[in-house]
Amino acid sequence: MLINIHIKRIFKIHLRKVKNYNVKINGDTIYILYLCSVFKIIKRMKREKQTLRFILFFVTIIYLVNGCVKDKTWDDDKLTFKKLNYTGTQIKLNGYYYQKESNYFCGTLFFYKNGILITWTHCEPNMTYLNNQINDVLISNNWFSQNKGIYGIFNIDSNSIKYEVLEHNGNYFEAHTYSGIIINDTTFKLTKTMRSNGTNIDSINSVYYFQAFNPKPDSTNKFIQ
Repeated sequence: MLINIHIKRIFKIHLRKVKNYNVKINGDTIYILYLCSVFKIIKRMKREKQTLRFILFFVTIIYLVNGCVKDKTWDDDKLTFKKLNYTGTQIKLNGYYYQKESNYFCGTLFFYKNGILITWTHCEPNMTYLNNQINDVLISNNWFSQNKGIYGIFNIDSNSIKYEVLEHNGNYFEAHTYSGIIINDTTFKLTKTMRSNGTNIDSINSVYYFQAFNPKPDSTNKFIQ
């Protein structure tokens, strides 16, 4: 009981400091602050060599934290882009786009006329290996059709390109947006990424090149209508 009072007292101190910095308070913030308070008490007990109390307390906390993690649920983000048919000629659609990273070819981004994007990250030392992997994983095996993180929505306006996808953070899917410029119909460069809620904005420099490929994976899915 006394330990619980100490945790609450330290938690209130942490919460007050966070509010002073105008940080948005939500469930995740509360959860993190509570854990910080718990670990501070653990550190103090170890320093004071309260061995038996420390062991009992630590076992109890592990049990409680595991229970919290098990019971805690997160809602996946939803894509915010509106799906529009692509009728332009700024980029080619009869294949995929890949990146060159050192001595590797990393893909892939497939764009479709219905405005849907399929993204799959994989690197190989040459294009033959990469094409074989695409055939094995995206064409012959339908595992990807059950993964909402594979699909996204893209929009093209003049020479600007942007797309939105869902990326898993370990607990749930976050919606992220990537944007850049089209250099020609076989090359574009992404210059900015951000979470779709306006946070986690970063500058990037990712150049993508076109590779003809047929047949493409089917863009039909249950996640984007």
